Amino acid sequence: MVAGEPTRALWVLEEAERSLPDSDPIRLAIAQVSLVLSSPARARRATDAVPETSPHAVEALILGAYAEIELGNLDAGIAQLRRAEQLDPDRPETRLARVAVLVRDHRHEEALQAVEEARAALESSEAPAPILDQLELSLARIQLASGELAAAEQTLRGEVDRASAPLPALGALTHLLVAQRRSEEALALLDSPPSSLAESGELLDLRGATLLSLGRVEEGEGLLRERALSAEDPLPSLRLASLYLDGGRQEEAEAWIAEARDRFPDDRSLAVAHADALVALGRLDEAADVAEDLASRVGADGPEVRFIRARIDLAEGRSKQAAEALRALAPHFDRPATHYWLGRALEEQGDPAGARRRYSLAEKLDPDWSAPLAAKLALSLRGGRPRAAATDAVRLLQAAPGDRGSWVSAILVLARAGESAFALELAEQAESRFGPSASLQVARARALRAAGRTDEALALLSEARDDEGLAERALTLGHAGRHGDGIELLRERLASGPDSAELRAALASLHFVGGEAEAGSRAVDRALELDPEDLAPLRDRCRFRAATGDWAGAVDDCRRAASDPADARSRFALGIALAGSGRPEEAEAAYRDALRLNPRDHRAHNNLAWLLAEQGRVDEALDAAQEAYRLAGDDPAVAHTLGRLYGQRGLADRAVSFLEQSRSGEPDDPQIALDLAIAYRDADRVEDARTLLAELEPRMADDPRLKREWKEASDSLP
Repeated sequence: MVAGEPTRALWVLEEAERSLPDSDPIRLAIAQVSLVLSSPARARRATDAVPETSPHAVEALILGAYAEIELGNLDAGIAQLRRAEQLDPDRPETRLARVAVLVRDHRHEEALQAVEEARAALESSEAPAPILDQLELSLARIQLASGELAAAEQTLRGEVDRASAPLPALGALTHLLVAQRRSEEALALLDSPPSSLAESGELLDLRGATLLSLGRVEEGEGLLRERALSAEDPLPSLRLASLYLDGGRQEEAEAWIAEARDRFPDDRSLAVAHADALVALGRLDEAADVAEDLASRVGADGPEVRFIRARIDLAEGRSKQAAEALRALAPHFDRPATHYWLGRALEEQGDPAGARRRYSLAEKLDPDWSAPLAAKLALSLRGGRPRAAATDAVRLLQAAPGDRGSWVSAILVLARAGESAFALELAEQAESRFGPSASLQVARARALRAAGRTDEALALLSEARDDEGLAERALTLGHAGRHGDGIELLRERLASGPDSAELRAALASLHFVGGEAEAGSRAVDRALELDPEDLAPLRDRCRFRAATGDWAGAVDDCRRAASDPADARSRFALGIALAGSGRPEEAEAAYRDALRLNPRDHRAHNNLAWLLAEQGRVDEALDAAQEAYRLAGDDPAVAHTLGRLYGQRGLADRAVSFLEQSRSGEPDDPQIALDLAIAYRDADRVEDARTLLAELEPRMADDPRLKREWKEASDSLP
């Protein structure tokens, strides 16, 4: 079939079907073209019309299975493949198709069983070598997905030595070595490939990608350009353009794709990539022209045309319209980019959970594409999920091992998540891979600060001259208890150079550490003037105002910060501020909104429990507190909440158990100790209550409320 003509082919086949309505070969051809056009429902109708008595029944079952899988009916697709195996047990392609489907859906045990069944069936027949090769590659993929890396490496090395066409195994082995940070081994492997691959263009692709993973960007790009210019198909050009786009080099990507379209004018994938680059550059009218040109050749309802138009809608701020279009398109155009941009649209619509699901689907379809991982990482950070962010950061690093920015992101996120040792290990590897740079220096200093090694961090930043390095040095001084020195450093920089939002944000943070509310607030306002998109300074002021009892100011700041539809942390802080302002209904709504964005935030569950208890809704409060405890049982604040609630329910023994646990974590908290004494009293452990109350008496003088509660508890003892 000529590239760019499947729609015309389908029209011809449907006309032939009207003349020969019982022709199974025509039905199969219609199904094949429909699948090419991402129209699985049409393919299903064609294959369903082929009876099992037909000599073409097995082919119909296989094509029908692919249609079911494209429609999301995986089990139905697998059932059809099993039926095809039963009808023609000597056909190895059918067994291989079922293995591939199971691997794709991560059903590893079933896939492994299918491999063993296929091996047993093929031992008694003379299966073609390519079938055996694909079976071994499937086995390696299962081993990789199951975490059996050594076994996968052994399988792939054997396949490289044995296979009649070793390139797929060599590619998989190269990717495995790069992912294990063994890029030098991968490069050595590619330097002495099997003789059958000596002149292979695909080998150039692998070598170029491996050079990029080693940080040898100029060499790697040179090989990829050489390959793209000599290739007889557009795929290498698309790979190179994707590299440019992922690196933020949209103009180079657009120029390269435009040149490739001159050589391959009928390729629809190039048209989509061209439009993508034009949208990234803000040249939306030109992107619309690409869509119109494509529509004139494949029809206005072609999936690529619909995709480009949805991208333009999203770029022009019509996120709801884009989300609707992409959601309708996804079952028929099941591509990573479809799910990724639908995720972006959903994120703008305030549905981060839906966005995360779409990013995960995009990642599943293309594990080597870094954009979905970067989007998930950003969502995790804004949602207050540092552990999830750390996982996303490591996976981003694996997907983009040659991107210095991915390494910096991973180091910073791991440091924030409390994984400072791992962050420092990555920093050392990054410096050996890419050489020293200002961004890596700051990332390493941040990891040292997180590990409490402030002297080393300050020494590393002693020669810092750019804003990022100076801001980190000032914050590290504050971490070391020298916030005055940090403020002076920032003031000197601001006096001698241009104003900087980054420096103003750091200055605000240091003023707040020193309790200097007015100076900190002025620095926040100036940082927001310089960079209205960065809400981090606003979040800092929100937390500071809440901590110092400035509830009205905290509410205002938190509401502004919560304008980010995916920011769970600002909604949690807003709940604290509203509760402190005596607005429990609004506070409850803010906590529930935070939990919608991050259901695993035990602090939000815990605060909601306190709020509900204060309103007399003890059963609801207990549910919230139990969920908080399930998520973070070692948090003394959560055990305290649960203990108080059990006490209110009259379950004194349970109250004692949780309050003792809370006190062991916070032995100096008088409120926890007082609540424990009351629980001892209610559990008929009067002497324990009397002893604890006596210990607390000297600490009650400074807090009238606690003193009143202590007196009531003391007077109630028999």
